[in-house]
Amino acid sequence: MLEPVFQAMLGNAVRICEAKFGILFRHDRGAFRRLATVGVPFEYAEFMRQHDDWFRPVGSLHRLLQSNDIVQTEDALAEPVRGPATRYGGARSLLAVPMFKENELVGAIIIYRQEVRPFTDKQIELVKSFAAQAVIAIENVRLLNELRESLQQQTATADVLKVISRATFDLPRVLDTLVESAATLCDSYDTAIWQRDGDVIRIVSRSGHIPSIGRGGIVPLTRGGAPGRAVLERQTIHLADAQSEMDEYPETSAVARRFGYHTVLAVPLVGAGEAVGAIILRRSEVRPFNDRQIELLQTFADQAVIAIENTRLFEEVQARTRELAKTVEDLEIASQHKSQFVANMSHELRTPLAAILGYAELIQEGFYEPQGPKSLDALTRIRSNGKHLLGLINTVLDIAKIESGQFTLNMTEYAIESVVETVRAATESLAQNKKLTLTTSVDKLLRLASATNSVSRKFCSTSWGTPSSSPTPAK
Repeated sequence: MLEPVFQAMLGNAVRICEAKFGILFRHDRGAFRRLATVGVPFEYAEFMRQHDDWFRPVGSLHRLLQSNDIVQTEDALAEPVRGPATRYGGARSLLAVPMFKENELVGAIIIYRQEVRPFTDKQIELVKSFAAQAVIAIENVRLLNELRESLQQQTATADVLKVISRATFDLPRVLDTLVESAATLCDSYDTAIWQRDGDVIRIVSRSGHIPSIGRGGIVPLTRGGAPGRAVLERQTIHLADAQSEMDEYPETSAVARRFGYHTVLAVPLVGAGEAVGAIILRRSEVRPFNDRQIELLQTFADQAVIAIENTRLFEEVQARTRELAKTVEDLEIASQHKSQFVANMSHELRTPLAAILGYAELIQEGFYEPQGPKSLDALTRIRSNGKHLLGLINTVLDIAKIESGQFTLNMTEYAIESVVETVRAATESLAQNKKLTLTTSVDKLLRLASATNSVSRKFCSTSWGTPSSSPTPAK
């Protein structure tokens, strides 16, 4: 993007200042790299093509870096050290102008003459203005790149969050999206997510061409490897050249030498104060990750922790749900057995009770022999209490039917007086034992009532309140 701009600036500087050729360099941490050239002689151009990378400066560039000021050489052949521009390009007089951004050296413009003819002050000022314009162009591109990277980061983060929301419990899919986004935005050749499993860590998601380590992607959890130390110490591990870290990280260094990679970045996956794994970036060359990439990877690590925790909670809920379903099933089976037992017992009780009521009726009617008044009264109470007990058994059967879902509601009318009389007959003997006289009364307005089946009648007989009985001491 900047090359056409730099070519135009450099071409104008060379032409206006009557130079033979020129080069625009970029500076970063003591090293320079060629960004644009104009009119460079063939032999010097071939030399630069063979060394098209960052290099340590010599000659005029070295003096510029040391002084942070303009360097003008009247005759390069008279210098103690002849640079490649003189050796391969025939440069004699040259002018090196630094490019500063807020007192930081970001580059330099050098124009050359193949004859001894120093540049004038006016020409120096002109090259300084071109250098200032180049700095502005570099800064604009930097801001544009940062904006683009920020938008890419926000887009990638939004995509990951979208995947997490749509596939909340599909952990492999979420982690695959994370590693692919991390590899793209952090410019790594290989990305992997390691998850802790007791005393080992295993790869659960991976993207890249660098070979994996361990058997089946499982290695012991130790401090000798970058992933293991990131997990154990819960801190980011950044190795500019893993191959040279044999003393501090012997396992990672050995693997790096084996597979031919250098830079490693490991960020722990920390949730609730505990590291559950780590996300790893690797590069084949020595090229450390910048602060923005480290911060971005930490964001991806946080999202991975959320996805892992969501899946863990979902699995716990699923397991608990299965346990509850099994418990409910067991309770239903137990309830069925109980209902069957109650029904069987009720039928077993009804058979002898029906026989008792039948014989009591025959005796009361004189089928065997006439009975006296006291015997008849006792038989009446036996039959009344027997019918009451039979009603209770029927109620138990109705309850069993309710629990089994086989109960049918039928509205019927009944006389409240009969309910009260049943209660009196059942409790009169108890009252007499305590020398009490039991009397009953029923309001005339409550002669009849409606209820559903015998179960409802049992509740109604005790909930009206107006029918009453009261014991009084016997005289």
